[in-house]
Amino acid sequence: MDIMLKGKMSGTEAAIQILRDSPNCKIIYLTAYSNKEMIESAYESRAYAYLLKPYREKEILTTVQLALLQKEQDKPRPNRIQLINGYYFNIKKYCLYKDNREVPLSKNGHKFIGILAKNRDCTVSHEQICYHIWNRERSCNTLRALVYRIREKIDAHLIDNVKGIGYIIYSI
Repeated sequence: MDIMLKGKMSGTEAAIQILRDSPNCKIIYLTAYSNKEMIESAYESRAYAYLLKPYREKEILTTVQLALLQKEQDKPRPNRIQLINGYYFNIKKYCLYKDNREVPLSKNGHKFIGILAKNRDCTVSHEQICYHIWNRERSCNTLRALVYRIREKIDAHLIDNVKGIGYIIYSI
């Protein structure tokens, strides 16, 4: 859409109205205006892109393709908990994946990642983890040994130890 439209409404006002009805819509401006005021107006209307005239057809096609790919990426996936560094946890299969490949973990390893993923970005206590995995309290050494085996198969920064409390896993 252009920033300057014929009539009472500007392109940015139209964009704001469109986004009220369709919040996931990607607005791409094609305009000859590059002054600070127009760019700020486009920013306030949550523009996806701002292309200056004269434009090249490839530039428009590439920008539209990127917008569509991002829109696809933004769709929620009901059985997935998206984690950092390309990891996700599949709730239905109760498995950890890295770049769409299953990470080979033991049953207890998947249980450990599962409770952290369901409580992502929050610390889960040692006690909660033990009851989830073994249905009873276990020694800290048993849990530490499990975590050690898991960390051998994943990126070091996926799980953090919160000293004296428990563990945490991060989502994007």
